[in-house]
Amino acid sequence: MLQAEWIILNGSSVRKPHLFTAAKKGGKHQRKLPFLGKAHTPRYIDVVPIVFVIVPPQLINTALKQCLNECSPLRDLGQFVVREVLLCQQNLACISVSEFHLALPPRRCLRHLVALQFRHHVNLHIVVRSRTMLLNRLHQLALLSVWQSRRAVSISQTNLLSTTTITAVPYNTCKRLLFRQLFDEKSSTYTYLLADKNVNEALLIDPVLEKVDRDLKLVNELGLKLKYVLNTHVHADHVTGSGLLKKRTPGLLSVISLSSGASADRHVSEGDEVAISEYLKLQVLATPGHTNGCLSYVDSNMGCVFTGDALLIRGCGRTDFQEGSPHLLYKSVHSKIFTLPEHYTVYPAHDYKGMTSSSIWEEKCYNPRLTKTLDEFVEIMNNLNLPYPRQIDTALPLNYACGIQGP
Repeated sequence: MLQAEWIILNGSSVRKPHLFTAAKKGGKHQRKLPFLGKAHTPRYIDVVPIVFVIVPPQLINTALKQCLNECSPLRDLGQFVVREVLLCQQNLACISVSEFHLALPPRRCLRHLVALQFRHHVNLHIVVRSRTMLLNRLHQLALLSVWQSRRAVSISQTNLLSTTTITAVPYNTCKRLLFRQLFDEKSSTYTYLLADKNVNEALLIDPVLEKVDRDLKLVNELGLKLKYVLNTHVHADHVTGSGLLKKRTPGLLSVISLSSGASADRHVSEGDEVAISEYLKLQVLATPGHTNGCLSYVDSNMGCVFTGDALLIRGCGRTDFQEGSPHLLYKSVHSKIFTLPEHYTVYPAHDYKGMTSSSIWEEKCYNPRLTKTLDEFVEIMNNLNLPYPRQIDTALPLNYACGIQGP
């Protein structure tokens, strides 16, 4: 049997690594943990909705079934589904198993999160599969206690809740890096706030003019200094908030691609970097096609990419104005974005169906446009027949000038 240990995440302190916070004996949904060695004794816990299995990638093919069958209570639950394999930092792989909770009463679905972790593993990774359910449960918890390598590690509720990513995130990322995904209902635009709390500096990606007050209020509440405001491209469906943010925030620098032709304090190109600190820095990818000046920003520490309109969730940006090109967009996505690690989270500039994020792996498998051949993709894009954005005549001139420079 592969040596392993259980790590329990819940709202109570765990005094010893081998002791688990147990449900009351006789509970309806209890299962007995398998015997895992001399340091571990069988305990009763609630049936869990999410199991995190962390193994070295070289063992995936040979040891995954053994690991799941011999070292987890899943065998007591019947059918289960392995959704995907996520390649994590530290040259590890994380397999998320998350479907079997559907048979449980909803109020008990997130009573416990259980992680199966190999002893030689250094950093605990947290993988969130059902974000809505997780957040609903975590709102009831004052503090998460995590035992790792026989040391207690505390992760505050607010720090964890600020991380909306679906990818694997090291616990120290939750403690230092602040992340917010904000939404403008009128244009269905996502704005992203990222900050390093050690230096209390932040950046905004794709701000919207009408939401400047909201964004500044949040920045001030969190005690942050806004250093950069970035745009992924010159938007046609809304006026950027960059100009007004600069007016109200002394020293704030605007950033956009050099090839866009728009005004900004700093123009960036492929290979450049926008950095708040050594820990929070974005690498620039040139991903033209939706427009001739589209950029994507990659955060390798968070394991995510902000794709603007180049890659949307199960879609992509249109290519019929602003020097757009379906051939160029297809090449940008396949040769740039799709070559990123498959576990990276995709954060687009828009979504019109209530989705918040995706992953490189998901889009490579399920994007109905970009899974086609180049010729099929070009045919689809040339026959969309979409109406022009309602604000295009107002938005484009202002956005080329870095937005409204008003009071």
